[in-house]
Amino acid sequence: MDQQMNYGSPPEQAMEPVMLKRKIKHSYNTAGIAMILQLLIVLGVSLIAGVVVSSGITARIMQENPGISQAELMQKAQEAGAANAQDPFFANVVNTIGYLFGNIGTFLIMIAALKAFKAKEVFSAPRKAPFAVGGVIGILALQGLSIVIQGVIESVTQMTGVSENMQTMTTFNGDPKLTALIFFYFVIVAPVTEELLCRGFVLNALAPIDRRFALYASSILFGLMHGNFNQIFNGFLLGLLLGYLTLKTGSIFFSIAAHMLANLNAMGMQYLFAYKTDNTTAMLIYAAIVSVIGLVCLVIFIKKNGKVNTDTDTVTSYMIDVPDKKGLTWKAFFTSPAVIAVAVIYIIVAIVSVNSIAG
Repeated sequence: MDQQMNYGSPPEQAMEPVMLKRKIKHSYNTAGIAMILQLLIVLGVSLIAGVVVSSGITARIMQENPGISQAELMQKAQEAGAANAQDPFFANVVNTIGYLFGNIGTFLIMIAALKAFKAKEVFSAPRKAPFAVGGVIGILALQGLSIVIQGVIESVTQMTGVSENMQTMTTFNGDPKLTALIFFYFVIVAPVTEELLCRGFVLNALAPIDRRFALYASSILFGLMHGNFNQIFNGFLLGLLLGYLTLKTGSIFFSIAAHMLANLNAMGMQYLFAYKTDNTTAMLIYAAIVSVIGLVCLVIFIKKNGKVNTDTDTVTSYMIDVPDKKGLTWKAFFTSPAVIAVAVIYIIVAIVSVNSIAG
């Protein structure tokens, strides 16, 4: 009772069992809806950017070619548009803007829609979790493991889970502006906004009655949202530690730091690979060293903090005391229409993104 009073005794606890179940299932649905809304906003921003750029291109062609016929105008506009779409810098600008609006906008909209906790709660001062910094560094071990597994799968199947277009967009080409933009997106924008959405909202929307369930379920959604087979497993694995950090510290600050470190490490290795292809051995040694360091830190961190405690490892005040949780965790999650829709959408996206190594 004291624990419930500390977190404000949410009014949901006074509901009838049927209404309480509906409330919990509703929060699971909102988690899935958040992922769909994020995708729609990103696609919407991309569409708007395409229309604006296309209009600009058409206006420029008309200005440079007075009296041009409609057929010639359409042909030139299509050619210019196709060339612009292949520009990695333009693609990354649109991607960065899209995910800024998508992740932050979805977080704010869904917080207002669920009305179960406040945005400021996810930014509360972290609890003094022992060796939290070790947990941040520990993400390098999981990242190293996922890279090895991914490499084995690709060598066996001769297929990569990332489309050629995505590979081109995230590959360094010597352009300082592109390098700075890729760094800005992957090391700053993505970690901050994805943690805001996935740990700040989704994890908490799934966590009113069982934090352990929420940890695994939110990690599944986090893996799926990447939309390619290279990162679905990787995202799930990293999501487990990011969620664990969030629950143990009661804030998303440490998960943001860990996410930044993981992406910085990945970008650093990709940069070295792009410009130091003749030094593969050194890269492997580096990867092995950081993975071992990460593993040691991870083991110490988890051993010190133990399993997730569903009563004390909380981030927000959204807690509901349900004596009988049967059917209110995994069954409710996997039968949620929104969650099913998320799974179908992103699995289709992942299949489309598969690219043959040989090809």
